[in-house]
Amino acid sequence: MMEQDGESSCLERQAAELEALASVFSEDGALHVGSSGGTHGEQDGGSSSGDHLELGGTLRLTDVWLHGSPVAIHFSLPPRYPAAQPPALLIECAAGAPSAVRARLEAAVHGAVAGAPGCECLLLAASALRDAALEAGATEGEGGAPGAAEGKGGATEGAAEPGAREEERRGAGLAEGAGGAASTGAGQRRAGPGGGAAAVGGGDGGGGGSSCRAPPCLVVVRTVVWFHHIKSERKRKYIVEQARCLQVGGFSKPGFPGVLVAEGLAADVAEYVRNVRALSWQAMQVRGSDEESLPPGADAASAMRFRGQFSELPENGLSELGAACRAAGLEGLFLAALKISRPG
Repeated sequence: MMEQDGESSCLERQAAELEALASVFSEDGALHVGSSGGTHGEQDGGSSSGDHLELGGTLRLTDVWLHGSPVAIHFSLPPRYPAAQPPALLIECAAGAPSAVRARLEAAVHGAVAGAPGCECLLLAASALRDAALEAGATEGEGGAPGAAEGKGGATEGAAEPGAREEERRGAGLAEGAGGAASTGAGQRRAGPGGGAAAVGGGDGGGGGSSCRAPPCLVVVRTVVWFHHIKSERKRKYIVEQARCLQVGGFSKPGFPGVLVAEGLAADVAEYVRNVRALSWQAMQVRGSDEESLPPGADAASAMRFRGQFSELPENGLSELGAACRAAGLEGLFLAALKISRPG
């Protein structure tokens, strides 16, 4: 009975993971899921309890083409995945792909899975496959046409990561620039006392204020950060407490991978990302950033897309994070965290 309860819990986790995959890979032909009966009990040393429901399917990266066809992962989820068994994965690429390239793709995917024992890892596997395929010379874009993904979710820089790398560079600039400076249409601004924005330059050079000077514009920034994992209870607590202290809204999704979405005034978000980055991480990347300049006198609170305090989601809450970003009109940021560009 205990083994059946454990498998039931694993099946619930599998279903939640597949729901998250479906929300991310929603293009036609990207994700196919099915089920079959299996008999893993005796093979894995457990008591035989008859047939088990086994979920599986194919995840096809429809915008990553290598040697004339998109790369894909065929997966099968054993009864005790993810808690105690890894998924069975098979990489698919064009018949014309050299064996050495195929071996590199398989090594990257299986390495990503091995690095996340006991955790949901299909998204990690997909990200590893994407990176390895691009390093092997794959092209990104619908139909394998380079540049087809441009203009769909952000600016592009090179064939390796359309949208994501440029957004990461912009986000890093916001997070690490001097004083959290951000360039806007209203001129360069820096953090002022109390986390507000104060104008830089353009003044009359006098020491006192001028009653004719227009009030400064506020810049709201939304940033998404990817982590290899967020497991430490201390770090998880710090991420939430720092966000609330700096009046930054958003969510964190701990586990493998870790994802953080932060929204607030530019200076506050910059300080927040710097503080989080100061912790020790196996891997942390700012993968996307969006900024909005508000007109003078505007209420910053009314421009925030996320309502309420910054909060932590469950480790299997990737689908919840995707839904929250979608409801806020920020699905592009969510996809950027996973290095996914969505066609048209």
